[in-house]
Amino acid sequence: QLEQEGEIDVLGVVDRMVEKWDKGEALHITVRTLYDINKHAVARTLEAVCRRALVQFELRANHRRRYYSLYEGTCRPGQQRYIRHVYVQSPVVLKTQNGEGAPIGTGELFCPREGEGRVRVVVTTGVPAIGLTVTMQMFIMDWAEEQAYQHFQFVFALPGRDLHLVRNSAQTFLEFLASFYPEAKHAEFLSSENCSVLFVIDALELCRQPLDFHNNQSVTEITASAPADALLTSLIEGHLLPHACIWITSHRSTARKIPAACVSRFTEIKGFGNEEKDEYFTKRTKDPTLGRRVLERVKESPVLYDACYLPLFSWIMSFVYERRLQSRGFLEQTPALTTFYVQYIIVLTNRKIERYVGTGLDASRWKDPDRDYLMKTGELALKMLQEGTDIFYEDSVSRLALDVHEVTHRGGISYETDEPARDKGRSFRFVHHSVQKFMAALYVYVNFRTTGENVLERQRGRVKAERPVSELFKPAIDRTLGRADGHMDLFLHFLLGLASRGTEMHLRGHLLPQYHPEPKGVEETLKHARKRIAENTGSARCRNLELCLAELEE
Repeated sequence: QLEQEGEIDVLGVVDRMVEKWDKGEALHITVRTLYDINKHAVARTLEAVCRRALVQFELRANHRRRYYSLYEGTCRPGQQRYIRHVYVQSPVVLKTQNGEGAPIGTGELFCPREGEGRVRVVVTTGVPAIGLTVTMQMFIMDWAEEQAYQHFQFVFALPGRDLHLVRNSAQTFLEFLASFYPEAKHAEFLSSENCSVLFVIDALELCRQPLDFHNNQSVTEITASAPADALLTSLIEGHLLPHACIWITSHRSTARKIPAACVSRFTEIKGFGNEEKDEYFTKRTKDPTLGRRVLERVKESPVLYDACYLPLFSWIMSFVYERRLQSRGFLEQTPALTTFYVQYIIVLTNRKIERYVGTGLDASRWKDPDRDYLMKTGELALKMLQEGTDIFYEDSVSRLALDVHEVTHRGGISYETDEPARDKGRSFRFVHHSVQKFMAALYVYVNFRTTGENVLERQRGRVKAERPVSELFKPAIDRTLGRADGHMDLFLHFLLGLASRGTEMHLRGHLLPQYHPEPKGVEETLKHARKRIAENTGSARCRNLELCLAELEE
C-alpha cells in the first residue's frame, strides 16, 4: 500500500533493515515506525499477520532483560554478574527404577532415546542449593540469545515463587500467562499443534498453589476460564496444550506431588565434579592468574575441595580467597577452615531471609526462629556424630520440634533422600559430612558461650554463664585423642576454630550477642594441647591436634 502511494521503496527498506537487524527486531521496528507515521491500519494488519514472530521477538527480549545477570550468594547492589561469566554446567543424570542412569545434557532433555515414546514432561530434582534455578536460567538465556534449543519456537518460564501472585479468580490460560508475559495476551496460536512451545516451571517447592491434581477441574481450552491452580494442573497433566513440553525443577519432596503417570522422565543435577570445580574457580575470577591461585589454595584442603560440589560453597571459597590473595598484608597460609563454614551458614540464612521475608534493614536481622533452627539442627548433628550415623529420620526431626518442611527445603544444610525409612518416616542427610560435624561443633560452642553448659558432659548443679572455654576444650581434646579411628578429628577442628577472634566476629550479631565478652581460657587450652602433642609425638592424632591449634591461633 505504501509503495503504491509512492511514499517508499518497500524492498529497499526491507533489505536495509535486515542488514542492520535480525528478522524479529526488523519486524518490531517496522510496526513501531508504522504507528509513528500514523499508518495504524497497515501496522495492525502487519501485527495480525506476523503475530508469532512479534511475540517471539518480545519474549526473547524479555528473557534477556530478566535472566542476563545473577547474584552469587546474597543480593548486594552492584554485585550481579553476567551469567555467562560465571556459569558452569553441573552434570545431569537420568533417574531410572534401578537408580541413576546415564548422564544427559540439557539439550537432550526432551529427545526420546531408542525405545522411548514422546518426552512431554521432564522433572529435574537435586539437593537444595545445587543450582537448579541457575541451570534453568542459563537454558532460557541460550534460547533467548539463539545459542541453543531453537527447536522450541517459544519458551515461557513460570517461577514457582511468583505463581502465588497470580489472582485466584477464574481466568483464561492466556490471561494467566499474560501475568508474567504481557506479549502473550493474544497468543491464541499456542493452541496450534504445529507450535513448538516449552513451559519451564522453576522451583515448584516455592509454589503456594495447592496443586490439587485429584479434585481440580480439567481445562482443555486456552480460552476457557478456571482458577490458576486448575490451569497449572491441567497443563502438567496434558489436558491443556497437550502438544506442549513441560520442564519442572523442584526439590524431591515437592516433585512427589506430581502424578507419576504425567512424568515422562526424571533427572537429577549432581553438583560439580572435579572438572567443573576447576572450571568454576578459574572462570569466575576476572583475572585468570588469580583464579588459578585460588584453585591451588582450595585444593590444599581435601575437605574444602570435596565440599565444593555445591556451587554455593564454591562461590564462598572463591570469594574469600580472592579477597585475601588481593590484600596487601596477606600471609601465604590457608585461612581457617572454620571461617568458611561460618560464612557458609550465614550466607544460607541470609538467602533464606531474602527469599521468604524480603530485603531491608529489619528483614535482614536474624530472628529467634533462625537461631533456633540452626541450634536444633546442630543438636541433631551432634547426636548423629555420637551415634556414628550419617542419616536421620522424620521422627528425630519431630522430637526436636524442627519443622520438617524447613529441614526439607532449607537449602545447603540437609536434604531428603530416597532411602527407605520403614516406620521412621522420611529420611534425610546433611549435604556433606563436614557440614554435619560443623553444625555439631557450632551447637556445642554457642551453647557453652551463651549458657555455660557443656553438652558433651553431664553437668552437676548450676553452671556459670561465663566459663573459660578451656573447660570445654580440654575434655574435648582428651576425648578426641582417645579415639584411634579419628571420627571426632574434624569436629574438634571446628570446635577450637570457633573460638578464634575472626570467627567469633562473624558469629556476633547472629548466634552470639553483638557485644559478647571475649572468650577466656584460650591460652590455657593452648598449653594443654601442646602438652598432649608432646606426649603423643608422631601419631596421627597429634598431627590433627596441631592443625586444630593453628585453627585456634589463626
